Amino acid sequence: MNKFIKRPLLLFSVIVMIAVLAVSVIAAETDAQGSCGKGVQWSYADGTLTVSGNGAMTTFSSVTAQPWQKYKNDITKVIIENGVVSIGRCAFYGFENIVEVILPETLTEIEQYAFFSCKGLTALNIPENVNFIGQYAFRKSGITDFSIADAESWVFADGTVLTNANSAFKTDPTYMTDCIKSKKGNGLIVASGRFHKNIFEWTLTDEGVLNISGEGVMPK
Repeated sequence: MNKFIKRPLLLFSVIVMIAVLAVSVIAAETDAQGSCGKGVQWSYADGTLTVSGNGAMTTFSSVTAQPWQKYKNDITKVIIENGVVSIGRCAFYGFENIVEVILPETLTEIEQYAFFSCKGLTALNIPENVNFIGQYAFRKSGITDFSIADAESWVFADGTVLTNANSAFKTDPTYMTDCIKSKKGNGLIVASGRFHKNIFEWTLTDEGVLNISGEGVMPK
């Protein structure tokens, strides 16, 4: 009699264990994906983080605010798919195990600290449509090979022309305080200021155009 009672109990226990494992797997799969911007999604599987959709990635408020932060030590490859136009600030800050990053042709902006201290990353191809690279985007990374289109046409916020991407982005103290790096020829303002008791304002674009505005007579 006891033998017949034990068998259903054993079977029931096995079914419960399978159900619990199934729920755990589903929960894990659900947890490894989500939103990271309006119209932009992310997913993680087997060491690869994929960002897809159409639009801009979230500008993260801190170095640990990324929704994929829990996979920081596991992510070795990042794929940003076509349709995504920006990589948010601090997106991969301190992700030292990333060794490969694939960027799309639709990308136009790489924000501040995006790949800060990605020490495992040694090479990166910057797509031609990128026209903004934020402060410290690649600081302290392991990159020794930057592939960047029209390098001579890029200028920093102070008007300095890019000459060596490896040193400028990674270690050169000259650029430590620059906020942006803009692609020359877009009419972007690279320097500005005021003069004559702040009555007049001047701006200098990356095309070399000086604009002066204000009311009154300019000083001699």
